[in-house]
Order: sequence, then C-alpha cells, then structure tokens
Amino acid sequence: MFPLGGGGVLPGFPFQSPFPIPSGSFQRNLRAYPVSFIDKPQLENGDKIVLPPSALDALTQMQVSYPMLFQLESSAGRVTHCGVMEFIAEEGFAYLPYWMMQNMAVGEGELIKIRNANLPKGTFVKLRPQSSEFLAISDPKAVLEARLRNFSCLTQGDTIAIHYLNRIYWIDILQVQPGDAISIIDADVNVEFAPPADMETKQYNENNNSSNSSLPSTNSFGTNMKKDDTQTNFISDSKAKLEERRNAAIQSFRNARQGHRALHDSDSESSEEEDSPTTKKAFVPFGGEGRSLRGTVSSKVEKETQSKENSTNDKTNPSAASFVPFSGKGRTLRD
Repeated sequence: MFPLGGGGVLPGFPFQSPFPIPSGSFQRNLRAYPVSFIDKPQLENGDKIVLPPSALDALTQMQVSYPMLFQLESSAGRVTHCGVMEFIAEEGFAYLPYWMMQNMAVGEGELIKIRNANLPKGTFVKLRPQSSEFLAISDPKAVLEARLRNFSCLTQGDTIAIHYLNRIYWIDILQVQPGDAISIIDADVNVEFAPPADMETKQYNENNNSSNSSLPSTNSFGTNMKKDDTQTNFISDSKAKLEERRNAAIQSFRNARQGHRALHDSDSESSEEEDSPTTKKAFVPFGGEGRSLRGTVSSKVEKETQSKENSTNDKTNPSAASFVPFSGKGRTLRD
C-alpha cells in the first residue's frame, strides 16, 4: 500500500461553502484537441485537461465536490475519467492529453461529452505493463508511484501512459476497487502487478507448443488421426520448385554476366587492332639496352678532336695531302 495521486483542489475554492449553492449536473459537448496545441506538453504526464472559462462559471453555481473530477465520453461510447488543470481554453474547446484521446479513439476536433463526476477514493488497483521492458527499470514500483501522483483518477479498462527517461510505458488498468472508477488523490491504495502482456503471450505460446507436441492428434471421434502426407508432399514440392527456380535464375544471371564480359573483351581487342596496324612488341621489364652518357660524350669529343688535327695538318703540310688517283696533270716529251 502506498499513497497515490496529487492534490487537485483549485486555489480559492474551499471544500465547504458557507453560502448555499444550488445543486445540479454539469454537462458540455466540446471539441477535443491535444494539449500540445496550447504549448502545454507537460500535461501528457498525467490526466488533467483544460476547459473553457464558461465551464468554471457553470461549476461555481452548482453543488460540486472538490477536487473537480469529470467523466469523458466519446461518440463511440468509450468512457474515461480525469481531472482539470486550468480553465483557459477557447470556448467550445477542450484540450486533453494525447494518450487519453487514443484511449477513447477520438480524433482531433471530434465532439466529446463532459460531465462532472463524484468518484470514491480507491483502495485497490491491479496494473499490468504491456511490455516486460518496464520491469527492467531499477525500481519500477517507485517510478510508478511517482508518476501516478500526476493522476487524479483511474478507470478500469483504461491504458495509461507512463513517461520515464524519454520513453513511454503503457500500463493497463485491469481492476479497481471500489467500483469501476476511483479517485487516487490523497488515497492509500493497494497496488498489485500482473505479469506483462508480452510475457503472458510468450508463456502461452510455449505452453501451447509443448501441449501440442505431447498430445497425439485425434479426430472428432477420439481415434488417432494419421498425418496427411499430401500436404507435406505439396509443401516439399513447392519448396523444391522454388529452389530450382532460384538456382536457374542465378545461373542465367551468371551466364549473362560472362557473355557481357566476353563481348566487352572482344570489342576492346578489335579496337586495339584498328588503332595499331602493326603488332607492337611485347613489353619486357628490364629488357632495354643500357646506355651511358660518358661514352656518348667521349666519342663525340674524340671525333671533333680528330677532325681538328686533320685540318691543321692539311694547312701546315700541303704535300701531305692525300693521294688521289688519276688527278695529276698530263705532260709530254715535247715540253
């Protein structure tokens, strides 16, 4: 048992009024919109709504209990309960937490019926997380207790949203006492946890599989029923056909790819033959002839030196001219 809920008393409104207040019932049809439309995303952490000022004027003229609690009903007949935070909405509008609109299957701008409600203080509630990840929190009970302080009431069959560490955990309200809806403001409530919904599903599937494997299959007359081999053969044949088609598709793709490569190689060879009419000598690494600059320069210098010496000898010794046959002057004895 631990205390749940926070204060929901409006400032300036006492529990008992010294003046007689006419009794009556508050009821309005308003269009529902998310609280994010009025820049109040913090209201997503609880069940408080925002109503227009005319609702406050009407409530002050009636014999209503404090803190103010309300019953919301959608056009489809879904019912939930909530508290009120402020009376600053535009006339004809009501702003609700978006998770509450999801619970009621209400879209933006749809009409909902709002009535004042007088709920008993709760003594017991049974909760069930929808995901086993909620149990992975270090202290889920303390987290739940802290978050439920932002709530005014709980309705059996609802699914509330718990915001923790930038995540949303959905909690099912399986059972409440007394009645179908309770107020948890300043109330000591016994809280019981049911196994998470996804864990129950896994356990059910495991038990179902184990029971099916242990029990023999029987027909409606209680006799053992033979397994139908036709369906098994059909499934195996289908798998074989699919595998055959898959292998054929892979093989055709490989053949097409090889043909494309061969065509590409032939095109490249033909283009090379057209560009170079003569067959080029194959390149052999380190197969060239070594040449030295020294040998080349020295041979040139020797040739130039030899030519200079020859020209010098020709000038200094004209008789040393080279002999040229049949180039002399002819002479006769008469001369």
